[in-house]
Amino acid sequence: MEVDQERPRLSHSVSQEEQAPLITIIHSVKVSAVHRLWASSLSEESNLLRFGEAVHVHGHDYNFRITFKGPVCKRTGQIIGNDLLEDVVSMAVTEVLDRKNLDTDISFFLSRPSTIENVCLFIFRNVGVLMRPHPFSCTQVEVEVGGCYRGPGSKAIGSTTAIYSGEMCSVNLKQGGA
Repeated sequence: MEVDQERPRLSHSVSQEEQAPLITIIHSVKVSAVHRLWASSLSEESNLLRFGEAVHVHGHDYNFRITFKGPVCKRTGQIIGNDLLEDVVSMAVTEVLDRKNLDTDISFFLSRPSTIENVCLFIFRNVGVLMRPHPFSCTQVEVEVGGCYRGPGSKAIGSTTAIYSGEMCSVNLKQGGA
């Protein structure tokens, strides 16, 4: 029998009344924004080959799911600071991205392409900055977006979801990380 080492256990030195269960809450929000797929590190020809028609400004509805984990308050039955979590999602996602041009209105994207991967990283960072002083954490950001039309002959992808939970790895750019 395998034992789940990640599962919180009751401490023998602390009574059950002094402990609170950790609950995961997921807040969802949808925003609309425009962008173009363009990497300033690539030539115009390379951008056109990689991104096709998506190099032109176009719009998307971005569907976000922000996952938080925190203790449940015995009195209210909700995660401690639940109202704050809703404000964090509004401040970190909606107020920053909704009805914006990602490439010109958001300084984060002045130096990097506004791909779904970078949008996901940007929101994880924004939420993390707002959450830093609080006793609960953002554990994951998911963003789903409809596929970018890249021109005739492009692959028919209905939507793509990017998920980031704070993990990092080493990449050898000479062997495929480019």
